[in-house]
Amino acid sequence: TRVDGEVITAAKYMADQIQHATENRPTSIDDASTDVTAFRTTKDPGAVGSEALPVTLEEELHIIRHVIRLLKPGATQWYQDAPAQGDPVYAEVFGA
Repeated sequence: TRVDGEVITAAKYMADQIQHATENRPTSIDDASTDVTAFRTTKDPGAVGSEALPVTLEEELHIIRHVIRLLKPGATQWYQDAPAQGDPVYAEVFGA
């Protein structure tokens, strides 16, 4: 913590930079899923020409989850397994 009028030395500046870099590693950043509801959150990015751009890393994750779910026909959650061959949903989606 810095106070008004404090002289920032090179050592203080470098220590702050090292702390900032250390705390922003993926293993140090807090999760975006504090419960199952948050874990299931997705965001539709919109259509080409009317994109809903994310303004936070959390929103970016929600959009990626949405796209993952779209790649799994029949899945209701982004983390759910895609239907296997022989599953009625598989036959409905892929016609096999």
